Amino acid sequence: DFSKKRTDQKEQDEYRDPFRSLNLPARIFSLLLMRRTFIPQSRIYKFWVVLVVIISLIMTFTLTLQAAFLYDSIFLIGITYNFDLIIYIDIYIKFHTAFYSSNCVLVTHPILTSKNYLKTTFIIDLIANIPLELLIFAFDSQGVEGMHTLAVLRLNRVLNFYRVILAFAYLESGIDKDTGTIKELKFVFYSLIFVHCWACFWYLIACPPNFITGHQSLADAKLRAGHISGCMPDAWPNHEFHVADPGMITVYITSLYWAAATSASVGYGDLHASNTLEMGISLIAMIGGVLFFGYIIGSVAASLANADSQRANFQEKLTAVNQYLKSFNVDVSLRDRVESYYQYLWRRTKGIDPHTLFHGLTLSMESEVTLQLYEDLITTVPLFQNCERGFLKMLSMCIRPVYYLKGEYIVRKNDFGSEMFFINRGAVGVVSEDGEKVFVKLDAGKFFGEISLVFSCPRTASIRALTNCDLFILAKSDLDQALTFYPTIKAQIYQTAEERRQASMKQNQKPPPPKNDAPKKEEEKPAAAAPPADQPPTDPPQSGFSCMCGDLVRRLMKVNELTVDPHSRPVRMMRSFSCLLTVLNSWVIAYQAAYQHHNVGFLVLVILVEFFYVFEVCVKFHYRFFDEYGVLVDNFKACYKNYLYSKDGFWIDCVGLLPLSLFCVAAPADDRYMAFSYLRLIHLLRLVRMSQFFDNWEKQLNINMLMVRLLKFSAVLLLMINFFSCFWYTIACPLAKCHANSWADYLGYIDSGIEPFHRYCDAVYWAVATMTSTGYGDLHAKSNIERVFAGIVMIVGKIIFGFILGNIASTLANAETTRVDYEERLQSVKVTADFLHFNVLTTH
Repeated sequence: DFSKKRTDQKEQDEYRDPFRSLNLPARIFSLLLMRRTFIPQSRIYKFWVVLVVIISLIMTFTLTLQAAFLYDSIFLIGITYNFDLIIYIDIYIKFHTAFYSSNCVLVTHPILTSKNYLKTTFIIDLIANIPLELLIFAFDSQGVEGMHTLAVLRLNRVLNFYRVILAFAYLESGIDKDTGTIKELKFVFYSLIFVHCWACFWYLIACPPNFITGHQSLADAKLRAGHISGCMPDAWPNHEFHVADPGMITVYITSLYWAAATSASVGYGDLHASNTLEMGISLIAMIGGVLFFGYIIGSVAASLANADSQRANFQEKLTAVNQYLKSFNVDVSLRDRVESYYQYLWRRTKGIDPHTLFHGLTLSMESEVTLQLYEDLITTVPLFQNCERGFLKMLSMCIRPVYYLKGEYIVRKNDFGSEMFFINRGAVGVVSEDGEKVFVKLDAGKFFGEISLVFSCPRTASIRALTNCDLFILAKSDLDQALTFYPTIKAQIYQTAEERRQASMKQNQKPPPPKNDAPKKEEEKPAAAAPPADQPPTDPPQSGFSCMCGDLVRRLMKVNELTVDPHSRPVRMMRSFSCLLTVLNSWVIAYQAAYQHHNVGFLVLVILVEFFYVFEVCVKFHYRFFDEYGVLVDNFKACYKNYLYSKDGFWIDCVGLLPLSLFCVAAPADDRYMAFSYLRLIHLLRLVRMSQFFDNWEKQLNINMLMVRLLKFSAVLLLMINFFSCFWYTIACPLAKCHANSWADYLGYIDSGIEPFHRYCDAVYWAVATMTSTGYGDLHAKSNIERVFAGIVMIVGKIIFGFILGNIASTLANAETTRVDYEERLQSVKVTADFLHFNVLTTH
């Protein structure tokens, strides 16, 4: 009891020491602290952080919207002040958040956690949440103007967005997360916030509160009332809108339209600055947009280069091997076997060396992992039974996995061996010297070569892989190194190995059993018994036609069970043709639905495409596939089930083949073609197959990756341009009937019989000019919905082209890795040689 009290007293003293070292103001402040802290890894704290990050993101949107447009909304003010309360609670919690010191020790004392918070993010939290709205009493603002001033003074809360930035940085730093998806989500949020903030700021400088423009007289206020309410006389809203109150939605959409066009470098010119201040802000927005989207393009390029580096490095190695074998005129069949092995190795390991997989762990942890993986295999060998656990750990760390293709020899008779093999998966066979006969079959869990491991004697038999095999190898050099630390076990192993070798030699020296050359007498066969008298007569023999039909059915069933290699030339050509038809069919579907242009040529194309898709689905039931171990499965039932039950197999094709267009017969006669075109929109789901086609193509080796990606991006660009142009026309002319005050009305589509294809060309012209940031301005949005869609196309086009440029840059960078590394080494050699030559001259 005395020792326990002494320990408790020591812990209390250690807790109170930091308090005693404080000065008076800090000690008074410490009275506000709790005696407990929050662990960052706890589930409750993580939930709280996620809540605060979401609130910070919402506040960035609502505060800017409130400062520019909705400053008179009492509801929005109440919501934002509730968010302020949560942020203040989070600041108090941060004083009690435990942290890891530089020595990776978790610090939980409230005084130390408070000091850590004061040194890190407290300053930015203080600036972001100080109540600047109290300064409103210094301005003569009342009513709506007072609320506008209040909303602007609260904009410092936008700085809480730094929490979102830190949250994405934390998520991207984790190695157990899909950082690609996280980055895509980050870019989407950043793009939306970027455009939204510029839109709000663009309107705010045109229509600021009175405290920014200075106190105005009643005459000045009336002057402002003659224009858009609350806006400067020479501001852009007075040139854009021709009514006193255009409405908040119209003003916000127009501002968004300007922000998207300016930051994306489209610049139609239909909405521009009207005074010097707005020109300066526009210049900043242009440069900021270029830098922002340049940051996105650079980030995409870097992430794609890192994601594809493993495949690029493996491809470079395979290319170097092929070139080396060709330069020495190695036999073609052997080169094909080498390439097949590398293809199999890529499917199994994705370029990762399994032998070095655990080298980053500590020695004790690596030994525990490898022992758990290989202990059962090692202890099945009589040589290693009843050995110490430490020896087994050393032995397990020396085992390395290897892979063998079906038909490859693992060892050959009379070859000197210095390894033993453990079979993890697959089967091997002890075969004759010519390889025709299989004497013994060894399955998973067996081992062989243990005598050669100890004595390095010649192999007594040839062993070949009967299937694709996963083996583990233990080399003699590794065994000898481990035995140097265990001399007792060494003697035991050598004694057991010698006994097994002597037993094996005695078994091989046994004479073969004598052969009996005397001919065997044929046993008399019993006479066939006569059928009983009461047995009914058998069926008469079938006719020749019935036999022929039965034989034909059996042959058809046998043909139906044939399977095809998905990598064979005919199948690859069919898949390529299917991808081409998918692009063409998707173009026709969107074009007909938007422009209602129907003719016999389109109908014939639709029928032929549908027949081809049905044929392709039937063939896909016969596609072979690679299982999880990289083995090509050719059993028809397995292939059938794989396509039928795969999540991206038959059911996606089935949905894409649904004949919903047949329901168009229920529509009135004049509307059947229209219903037919709209019902066929479900067939756009076939684009999933196009995406899968290119994804599978990119995963292959020995391909021109740059060409593959250029083809992929060309198809994606053509489809995106087609979809954007069709939707652009549908907004102005829904159901092929154009509305007034739209871009179609501006071009005179309402009163003129312009052909649908000519209208399609106009829409494509707008889509390309908008997506590529050309923005001539001769064709631009007129209504609010057109401006919203135009802004989306600007941002999406910028991101798509950034993604394409990033992919091309990463592909070229990975392709030049070997050459760049070689040139860097060569340059280092030159610099070293010059330096040494200079030293020699100065010495002499």
